[in-house]
Amino acid sequence: MGTIQQRRRADGTRYTATVRIKQGGKQVLSDSATFARRALAVEWLRWRESELDQQRARGELSGVRHTLKELIDWHIAEVKASANWGRTIPTFISGQQRSLKSALWP
Repeated sequence: MGTIQQRRRADGTRYTATVRIKQGGKQVLSDSATFARRALAVEWLRWRESELDQQRARGELSGVRHTLKELIDWHIAEVKASANWGRTIPTFISGQQRSLKSALWP
């Protein structure tokens, strides 16, 4: 079950719908979205819960954890092919890989 939290702000009331899944006493998934109307938050919450139920019924994993190395490698492999990278992004990524190499890279 999800929850809806109401927050009053100077520009109006906002509703945040949150879905959390725990397995083995640990939180494996947390998803939330904020809406201006409560009805939209309730609708999103129902949609998201049914989507997660369908994933569990199909046996798909939820909340799969990835290392920083895996995310950077995926970004280079998938996004670089479709994006027009200049010099800044590759320089930044290679700098991050060098600085984390001793701690995270095998």
